[in-house]
Amino acid sequence: MTTPEETASAAKTSDGETDVEREVRFAVVMYGGVSLAIYINGVAQELLDMVRATATVPTEGTINTEDKKWEPLIKDPLPGALGVYRKLGQYLGVADKQERADRFRQQSISNTDPIRTRLIVDIISGTSAGGINGVFLAKALARDQGMTGLKQLWLSEGDLGKLLNDKRSMKGVRGFDLKQPQESLLNSKRMYYKLLEALDRMDEPTNRRAETKDSPLVRELDLFITSTDLDGIPLPIGLFDKVVYERRHKNVFHFRYTTEAATGTYRDDFKKEYDPFLAFAARCTSSFPFAFAPMRLCDITDIAKAYNANPPYGDRSASTPEWDQFFADYMRNGLFDLDLAARQKLATGQLPGTGTIEEKLAAAKIDLRESFRKRSFGDGGYLDNKPFSYATSMLTRRHADRAVDRKLLYVEPSPEHPELTRQQVDPPDFAENVRAAVLDLPRQETIREDIDRVYERNALLQRVGILA
Repeated sequence: MTTPEETASAAKTSDGETDVEREVRFAVVMYGGVSLAIYINGVAQELLDMVRATATVPTEGTINTEDKKWEPLIKDPLPGALGVYRKLGQYLGVADKQERADRFRQQSISNTDPIRTRLIVDIISGTSAGGINGVFLAKALARDQGMTGLKQLWLSEGDLGKLLNDKRSMKGVRGFDLKQPQESLLNSKRMYYKLLEALDRMDEPTNRRAETKDSPLVRELDLFITSTDLDGIPLPIGLFDKVVYERRHKNVFHFRYTTEAATGTYRDDFKKEYDPFLAFAARCTSSFPFAFAPMRLCDITDIAKAYNANPPYGDRSASTPEWDQFFADYMRNGLFDLDLAARQKLATGQLPGTGTIEEKLAAAKIDLRESFRKRSFGDGGYLDNKPFSYATSMLTRRHADRAVDRKLLYVEPSPEHPELTRQQVDPPDFAENVRAAVLDLPRQETIREDIDRVYERNALLQRVGILA
């Protein structure tokens, strides 16, 4: 789906990319679908190749000058679809249709024609298997890395014989023991360990980008990974005459990568020290019932400590506030007393501890953090298997300093065709009615409302363009 964005002159931009005249930005939504995780991974790999094929970097001789010259990030011969993406970047903006067609038909790939159109993925939203692949795609984009670690994970760990919750599933892992009796069909902690291992393998020392260098693949990136808070968080709703509370079970982990050139501030939630939490989010969103047990943050402590990483990993939520930004809703001071009352415990209206107000607030934060660490999270697909709203909500928060085309891409592992489904003439019997109410209908999610909001935004931008 295409949406227009703000456009700007193709003249020299704020970051000096004089060759790039247009960007095609993709917001990607990846549905859940455990059985088709490898297929979704193939799509994610292809999206990464697309971005890398059209990425540009300053030439070595002009990297430290104001008047930069730009060249392709990948200078080696481009195999397969990479060459197609490079041609799109070079010739998509050619105005003359015949010339554009002739350029696309040529077999060789020009090493001299500049890349004038960048293909960029800057918003990712995923659930379950789509969430796992979304985590790795986002890290690859933010850190300029490959995704071979995840590919190997699917190829090796896709064997149920390795994941079945028995002694054989303990081979090659450390930091935990086989729990008896088993809580799930598959070894849930092994899955977390292997996700962490795949993230670690993305960050090989020989391919590690310096912390001071921006990613050449994206300047601003948002990743949303859904999960289900099985206990729920009590949140207030302000009405006209009083405040009422409801428990929210839908949860989303939000990770960001931003550069100073794009937003004025630098933030990178995909650095190596965040790998244990990224693996936690990936494991939460894919806690498919019966196959995997629900996930708690406190479950990662021993695994992260035992994993042989360089530099060593650790569960930073156990002793520092460094990860609080990823579960900020659970760190509200008011929640301390609300949660006590919701569990029929004495709510005193007072913060814990003694001393100054700052010391009491610090004590409350420690209690809230520990409470979150013990919360159980299930598969994101329980309540939100088609996480469109997070992606579409970000469209209005992007700015552009050159002409931009926006594409909304969603990856649905098993497309349905309701237009081909026969309508049931006879009324449902008792069992069919109960099944529809309890199982079938609650799992039906529509995307029409999200698509309608995109169309409304398109219409507004077109009106603004006419007035301008």
